[in-house]
Amino acid sequence: MARSDLHLVREPDEVEQRFRLIMRRLAGGVSIITAGRGDDVTGMTVTSLISLSAAPPRLLVSINRQASSFALIERHRRFGVNILGSDQLELARRFSNGKL
Repeated sequence: MARSDLHLVREPDEVEQRFRLIMRRLAGGVSIITAGRGDDVTGMTVTSLISLSAAPPRLLVSINRQASSFALIERHRRFGVNILGSDQLELARRFSNGKL
């Protein structure tokens, strides 16, 4: 990059907007977290999934309590992890719209 994307900002909202813009450029894995039963289902695209250990196999995912999927994850106390490949961009977009 020729110039910094984060500059002196005039408004607090601008800090958040710039931060989001920068973080969208950060390379990393993309996964879909799903939860629910029957017609009461939800899913969301996440990039906050990391491996904690191989023995026993453990993952850590950070989910904002304000996320639309959080209530179902909390209610059902379990969720699925779907690790996406580079050819699954449309699937990632489908679960990132916040309307599921």
